This record gives sequence, C-alpha cells and structure tokens, in this order.
Amino acid sequence: MKKLAIYPFSKKLSPIARFSDMLKEYQLSVVYAPKSFGLEGIDAGVVDGGGHIGVTVTSIGDDMPFDTILMDYHPSIVNMDAYLNIIKRCEGQNKKIIVTRQLSNKLFNNESHSFCILGGDVVPEENVQNINVSMGLFDIDVPVIMVLGKGEQCNKFDLQLAVRRHFVDRGYKVCQWGSKEYSELFGFPSLPAFVSGNSSLTNRIIYLNRHIYETVRMQAPDLIIIGVPGSIMKFSNQLVGDFGETSLIISNALKTDVAMLSTYSLPYKLEYFKLLQNYCKYRLDLPVKHFNIANTRCDYNRDRNNLSYLSLDCNFVMNELGDDVNTSDEINVFNMFNLQSIYHVCTDIENQLVNNPDVV
Repeated sequence: MKKLAIYPFSKKLSPIARFSDMLKEYQLSVVYAPKSFGLEGIDAGVVDGGGHIGVTVTSIGDDMPFDTILMDYHPSIVNMDAYLNIIKRCEGQNKKIIVTRQLSNKLFNNESHSFCILGGDVVPEENVQNINVSMGLFDIDVPVIMVLGKGEQCNKFDLQLAVRRHFVDRGYKVCQWGSKEYSELFGFPSLPAFVSGNSSLTNRIIYLNRHIYETVRMQAPDLIIIGVPGSIMKFSNQLVGDFGETSLIISNALKTDVAMLSTYSLPYKLEYFKLLQNYCKYRLDLPVKHFNIANTRCDYNRDRNNLSYLSLDCNFVMNELGDDVNTSDEINVFNMFNLQSIYHVCTDIENQLVNNPDVV
C-alpha cells in the first residue's frame, strides 16, 4: 500500500486519521500541520475530541516518509507560498501530489497542472441544463440512509464513515456518496460538482436523480449512504450559506428511508429536537429520528460576522443534555465517537430496514 501524508492537518481532515484503517490503497504515514496551528507533538485524536488514536501531529521537515501527499485548503494559511514550497519539495523527491479542488482553484486559478484533483465528478453545465425534466424522477428501489448536519465541522463525515463501516462489515454491498472532497480515498466518490452548480434547481434535482439511478443500476447495491455537505438551513440572516439548498436538492432527488442529523453541542432540551424533526419532515420530506451530538460548539461573532468552532470531549457533550432527551422514545440522541452508542444506532437502523416491508 502507498504511504500517505496529509497537510495541513486540522479538524477538517481529522476523519482521515481516525478512520485510517478504512483507506483504500493507502496507509496513513504522517500528518503535518504548520507550527502556527499549535498542534505539533499532540495526538491527532485531540483535534476532533474523540479520544487518542496513536497518530502524532508533526511539522514537515527534511525527512518525507511517504509516497503520496494530500493537500487541502485551509483559511488560516493566507500565504499560498506555504503550499507551493511543499509542492516543489515533493516534486523534487518524486512524490505523488493530490490536491482538493478548492485548493487547486486557489493555487492555480483553473490553470492546468499535473496533480491529481479530488472533489467530485465534473459534468459540463450544458448537460445539466439540457436534461429532460418532463419524465420526472426515476424510482430508486434501494434503501437510502442520508446523513445531514447543522453546518460545518459537526462530524458529518465521521458519521458517514462509521455507518459505512457497520454495514460493510456485515457483508452489505454499499453504494455511497460523501460530503467531503477526499471521500474517494475511502473508496467512494464525493457528490458531483454540478449539485452546487449554476443550473436551475429543478435541473440539478433531476440530473442527480438520473446519476444515482444509473449508478445503482450498474452496481446493484444493497444500500445507499449519501452525505449532505453544508447545513440544512441558514444560520442567521447575516450568515445564510446556501439557505440549505444542497440538502433540498439531494432530499428531493431520491426517497430516503433513514435520515441522521448531526448538530452542534449545547445543553438541548427535547423541544429542540422536535423542532428539527418537523423542519426536516416538512421542508425536506426526511424522517429524522437519530441525532448525533457533535464534539463541536459553534459560536457567532457579531463584530466579525463569522463563526468559530471549539472542539469538546465526546463524554462532555452528552452529559449536558436535558433529562427529557435521554428518556424520550421519539428520538435517539447519541455521540458517534462512543463506539457502543454508534453500534446500537446502526443496529437499530439495520433492523428497521430489514424488517420494514416497504423497503426493498
């Protein structure tokens, strides 16, 4: 297997370290972070709050014990020379370089280069615009699990990998689309780029439906898992994101049997989850029973009009929930870093799908 390095390591890339045993064709060799991140010498598991994983964060030095390096954009690195210098060194030692599409756009401004780019299939915009919408949606007769979230950094991709592990380990053939650009490192693609393109909402929904239909027809899976990037709704009138448009497109493109929603950590009461259930039901037509409490607290800075994120311990986030949450039969609230909890949640979903006669 090829030895993989990742740069710059942060919470965005932490699923690669935590689920490194699920990587396809790669063995995680080293994780690099700039000294300014303050992560050097700590266990990579501290970053997501899910417990130690035995991988130490380091800064890149003369020794390069890897064959391939994955490089991703991080807003804290404002000087693009930091990336270019590492790329130059890697090229000098014949290392394979993989960049996310976001970083590629930042570095090369759509100019051609020889690096491998992650980030979803690129479909010509005219293909999406010219799709025949008059035939409506095609039926996709495979059980669907959808993973959504309240925003960035709320462990959506960790949850997608945990659910995938459960069903693959039990012998199910899984067809999956991930919410991260680097999903394909784990053997499945990220969502196609046209989902966030410029074509009409209707055309993108229909085209995604056709894309999933054709993929399922060729692969004949037992189960579909699909991860939704971004948020299901705006954060505020000042921070609107895409108003939950991506979740609207995906939830309309195929019928979902089980929806799991990841939300930020706060001392919630039961009423909060009921409101989210109703929102997902009437806005997205999604049946949400399972709620993951992320190891993340999200704070809004009014002066800067931006969000900041604080990683918390997985045990802490569950202990501060209201008693009515823990005793409710209407919802299932868990933290996916608790192995026992995620096992019970996935087993419950498996039993639901197996025993439901309406699910093919």
